[in-house]
Amino acid sequence: MSGNVRTSYSLEVEVSCKLSRFLIAALHVHMLQDCVTLTALKKVANARPTDLKTLYQETIERIRRMGPDRARIGLLALLWATHAKQPLHIDELGEALGTSYTVGSFELGHFDRDAVPEKNVILACTCGLLTVDASSTVHIMRESVPQWCIMHS
Repeated sequence: MSGNVRTSYSLEVEVSCKLSRFLIAALHVHMLQDCVTLTALKKVANARPTDLKTLYQETIERIRRMGPDRARIGLLALLWATHAKQPLHIDELGEALGTSYTVGSFELGHFDRDAVPEKNVILACTCGLLTVDASSTVHIMRESVPQWCIMHS
């Protein structure tokens, strides 16, 4: 491997680690947003998870505890973003979420323009696990790079 390639890879890993730390901090902030009293805030702040796996699990549980419609949007958005063959544009994700179908059937879904959630709703319902960049491309926070960064910091 040439020096430039190695340097480029090292720089990419360093940037990914720093970005991952920021995203982990952002997930902690999302956890604190649910608190309505100072006591609750202190309790959550003192008990925040220190490992990424627990942080992910607690975030998924927070999504599941939302109202039924918000939980459906959050979980389906994560499902679509995780299993997409290519990065999704936020409008594509919204249209996927606006399509109803019968789980387990092979029938085509029914698209309802009025059922398409707005970008801010999708992001709020995923509690920070999805982000959208300047080109409106959806990104999911993945465990592999952040986990590597934590183990090697």
